[in-house]
Amino acid sequence: MSRRKLSPGERWERSQRREAIALIVVSGIFVLFGGILALTGEVVAILVILFFSGCLLAGIMRLPGVSARTALLACILSCFGFAAACAGILILALTGVPFDSAYLSQRTLALIAAVGVVFFGGGGILLAVLAWRNRSGPNAPPTDR
Repeated sequence: MSRRKLSPGERWERSQRREAIALIVVSGIFVLFGGILALTGEVVAILVILFFSGCLLAGIMRLPGVSARTALLACILSCFGFAAACAGILILALTGVPFDSAYLSQRTLALIAAVGVVFFGGGGILLAVLAWRNRSGPNAPPTDR
């Protein structure tokens, strides 16, 4: 049985689907791992769950064929998940919780987390406001356009 040759567009869509599914599966495994860590009482587990839940939503957003509304909602939720994880890391770094890292000092970690809160939190708020203003449907406010 011969296989038909895929067009470049079909190959691109398949590769996008594979990448999105890989992101969803790997993120799901880490969310599960974070849940197991939470059962042991590790505080870091909350950050793991928030961060990789954001990754999972980003994977859903990247799936070909997902509606624009669903992708926008996933993007907003993932931005807020990343911002919450960065805020948690920032709080832990500023309160002096020791991080065993050969690469990052507490100040560097706090700075990176603060930048993450500003950009992901601000981006999530901006996307939510734009989505609210551009909504359509029976409950949408009348526009003058």
